Amino acid sequence: MWIRKICLPVFFLLFQTCNAPEYNGPCNLEKGAFQKIYFLKQLANDKSSLCGLGNSSINNSSSTAPSISYSSAPFTFVALSPVGSNLPLVVGTFNSFFITPSLPSGLSFNSSNGGITGTPAFAISSGSFVVTATGTSGTQTTNFTLSVILPGKRIFLTTGTTAGNWGSIAAGDTYCNSDAAKPTGTGTYKAMVGSSGRKACNNAGGCVGFSAEAIDWVLSGGIKYYRPDGTFIAQTTSDRIFTFPLTNSISTTLTNVWTGLDTGWNTTSAATSECTAWTNSGFGNYGISNSTSMSAIQISNSSCPTTYNLYCVEQ
Repeated sequence: MWIRKICLPVFFLLFQTCNAPEYNGPCNLEKGAFQKIYFLKQLANDKSSLCGLGNSSINNSSSTAPSISYSSAPFTFVALSPVGSNLPLVVGTFNSFFITPSLPSGLSFNSSNGGITGTPAFAISSGSFVVTATGTSGTQTTNFTLSVILPGKRIFLTTGTTAGNWGSIAAGDTYCNSDAAKPTGTGTYKAMVGSSGRKACNNAGGCVGFSAEAIDWVLSGGIKYYRPDGTFIAQTTSDRIFTFPLTNSISTTLTNVWTGLDTGWNTTSAATSECTAWTNSGFGNYGISNSTSMSAIQISNSSCPTTYNLYCVEQ
């Protein structure tokens, strides 16, 4: 008894097998083409790669599955600066794109290609967005986060108050970074207060031209500063101070704010202007938060047990 080996031409069998649309995809382990062609190649004693890639690999379905993603995500844009073109990476065929929620003011979403363009008008904290793509490849979604930062730095007024003898400069910084008014998604803040360990200069006549004397000073030179809502306050000089009047006050709320500064940005006396480095009784200078004049940093002084707010400056 003997068995005759079947030797049908393999190219004929492959053509007949893959002609049906549902079998197009012989490298897809999950489709009938793989199983059927593999069987036929075994009958023909064909040792070549099933996928035409030598003996190296058979691609599984995940490598060619339809998908959509944004390679630049998460996005961080700068307010008032054009963002250029931000197109998604697409695998498959999609002709309709939808985003939810709507992008921030000034940004546009292209429903034909999923691109994000425009010039963001305002700063926003990080937000989550979902893009849905539909087409002949079905429906795919992707998530990303987007934030719009200010082109400079921020100053905020604390919601909490503290007595002038709160303990140290570092303790004032801690108040800033734990205060409820600190903008979300931003960095570290320092208290804008003067003392022997933090000053814009050491010149009794004012700090213009004396920036080299600065010690742990909170403002940077030539930087635009904004309120958390994006309202421009003023731009610092190269001496790392504001000149008055400010374009807008640091806050719209009228309240007293510990500063330890005089109107020339200097600290004049530890005992009478900065509560002895904010550690003891005595007196400390304070300003008023809704002023655009020099009174924003110094209008009078007060006994240190009094409770006032603080200005906090982004670093």
